[in-house]
Amino acid sequence: MATDLQILETLSTNLFDLKTKRTLDEKCIIVLDTLRKTGWKRTSFSFLNEKFETTKTLYSGYTDEEIQHYESTLITSAKRKKLISSTVERWRVGLYYYLPWREERVRSIISDGMTTDIPIELRAVWNPMDMLYAPIFIDAQPVAIIALDQPRDGQVPNKVSLRVPNIMHALLTEVLQEFSTLKNYPFYDAIQSTELEKGVVGFIELSHDDKVASFNHAAEKLLRVQQKDATGQSIRKILAPSFTEKMLFHIEDARNRNQIVSTTLFYPDENARPEKIDFHFFPLHILYHYNGMVIALHYPDAKDIYKMYSEVLMKTDLLTLALAGPINQIEERLIQWLMQHFSFDHPRLYRISADRAQIICEKYYGNLDINDIRQFDQPFNRNSLAVSALLENETLITTRRNETIRDNRRIWQMLKTIGSIAIPMRSIEGSEFVLQCDLTNDLFELDMAKSILFKTFASFFALMRQLPRH
Repeated sequence: MATDLQILETLSTNLFDLKTKRTLDEKCIIVLDTLRKTGWKRTSFSFLNEKFETTKTLYSGYTDEEIQHYESTLITSAKRKKLISSTVERWRVGLYYYLPWREERVRSIISDGMTTDIPIELRAVWNPMDMLYAPIFIDAQPVAIIALDQPRDGQVPNKVSLRVPNIMHALLTEVLQEFSTLKNYPFYDAIQSTELEKGVVGFIELSHDDKVASFNHAAEKLLRVQQKDATGQSIRKILAPSFTEKMLFHIEDARNRNQIVSTTLFYPDENARPEKIDFHFFPLHILYHYNGMVIALHYPDAKDIYKMYSEVLMKTDLLTLALAGPINQIEERLIQWLMQHFSFDHPRLYRISADRAQIICEKYYGNLDINDIRQFDQPFNRNSLAVSALLENETLITTRRNETIRDNRRIWQMLKTIGSIAIPMRSIEGSEFVLQCDLTNDLFELDMAKSILFKTFASFFALMRQLPRH
């Protein structure tokens, strides 16, 4: 193995290069090369899908022949699942699993009990059939496997020799978390660079199994389908039957090619006459795993829509900048983005109590010196704007100009509120939150552009609250 000084020099040199790389592959290769140079002959990194199948593997130190042999003898998904289960817990060393071929139990797991004769004096030496690997989890799901092969000193690994691999494991986890967050919304960059000038308006977001995850107002009007009827349904069931097969063809084409696909299709209007609509299909591949599809649609001559979406995309681009940097600071930066661009005040985050009797203020982000945020707690009923936003799953506003203010008057008096906005959000696992802010201008208008921006903000914010804090 390399000396401690050599390891430090390698880490400082190679990890500086990490900052200069932009793509996921480039960053992962830098980490693999760094790891290999600290004492291993070969390293590899495999991305997994939800079925424990390998979707892509990156290599460092492998010859072309070795890569060909490796890929021709891939571990089955069933065996891969076993290799990161409690079955192998007894062989864990730190974050890694070291499966020594000399043990009969290991041989039964790896190759159905193949026998081998290893002299006693060689049992402290690495065997070519030994396995050393570590899974990487994001949101409790295994997304990748890092594997090390043949230590240069020939000795079996231990807690000391795995110090650097453990550091590299943590670094790769950070890299994957960054990309699983930022790359969740790659279609915004694609729209901005290729589709903005055409005036994109409607959005349909599909899950990996082609079910509708979201359906905005513009898509409702263009396709004459209600969001409440579409959400959770297969895209096959909500559109005109004569149109469905054409749509599915382009969805499949974009998914298989992993490229944006644009086309013009004729959709039947309310009188069953064909109406020309431009469609743009944006496949979402996260960590080399298909995660769904965003479909953008608009009338070809939608000139006035361009101005609205220029505003949306400009502010969305600034919103994505808030996602850069340490994960534990992103939540605050998202709130700052909201305050800066819409002049809101007194932001406070609510969650529903376990007995659903009230909504509890979990955090206050404003500038007032609040000794006890429990004074913001409210009963769970329709006289609360935040509760109404959660129940309707829509951003809602109210101001003093309204004849009837359906919100908590006690809090309005305390904060001298002239108007309020409530933005609901739901995490993937089903947790419900709502962010309520005060308006500084009672002439604030909740138009379509702002509604889209607030939904995008809510998606980012809910996603960040699911990631582990470090």
